[in-house]
Amino acid sequence: LLYGDHDTAPVSVDIETLAFMPTGKAEDLRLVSASGTTWWRAQNGADTVYVDARSGDMLKGDETFVQALVPGRAVSKVTGYSDEYGFAYKRLPVWRVENKGVLTFIEAKTAVIAAKVAPLQVAETWSFSKFHKWQFLDGLSEALMGAGPLKNAARDVVMVLFMLLGLGMAVLGLMLRKRKV
Repeated sequence: LLYGDHDTAPVSVDIETLAFMPTGKAEDLRLVSASGTTWWRAQNGADTVYVDARSGDMLKGDETFVQALVPGRAVSKVTGYSDEYGFAYKRLPVWRVENKGVLTFIEAKTAVIAAKVAPLQVAETWSFSKFHKWQFLDGLSEALMGAGPLKNAARDVVMVLFMLLGLGMAVLGLMLRKRKV
């Protein structure tokens, strides 16, 4: 479909085949390649136009472009991190496409697949964010501290107490070991 899971999407194209180019003003103009087609992506403010560099076909907007890449599948814009698309993937906004249970997230700006997520990976991301990052305490913390800049303070205090407890256990273990030697 697209390039794959790369940080960059180099476009290598024979410039003699580029017959069409967008017209007008563009704050961001770039070549993107998707599904064997090279597109000019011209963005001016919130308006984005894709022009097929070989045929001159034009698509307006990122959503229309992504829908053309994955015909017949529903796409939805993702503007924040979630259990399905975690912060480890780093690219926002992306477009979510579901295909046979696998979620594909496409960054339209570069025509790159930002992530492919299987159902088991969604569970893994959820468990990481809830347990490793201690987010299971967020609701309690916000209930105690209220909304605002200190809403996670209670969670952070509990985390620090557990770290201090672990550090204390390590020091105690070292002291006991030193006593036996």
